[in-house]
Amino acid sequence: MEVNTTVESWSNTSDKNSSSPSFDRKDYVYLFEVAYYGLLSCGAILNIMVVFVMVRSGKIRQNISSFLIFHLSFTHLLFHLTVPIF
Repeated sequence: MEVNTTVESWSNTSDKNSSSPSFDRKDYVYLFEVAYYGLLSCGAILNIMVVFVMVRSGKIRQNISSFLIFHLSFTHLLFHLTVPIF
């Protein structure tokens, strides 16, 4: 029967004629880098906002939890400023 050859021809599509997008390894690395730097910059912006609000409102010295949140955000900012980003 000729059914087997027809099924084989359907499964063997060439890349040039295929309408589905193909992703190389470089594409995945690029998407990972965009996501990494995007999250890194969002974290830096949020840490700057936390430090700014805590300093401006003066809530750093009200209780220990406020001081620890401020300290964590400030340390995280210093860490990213001193350690090179790869």
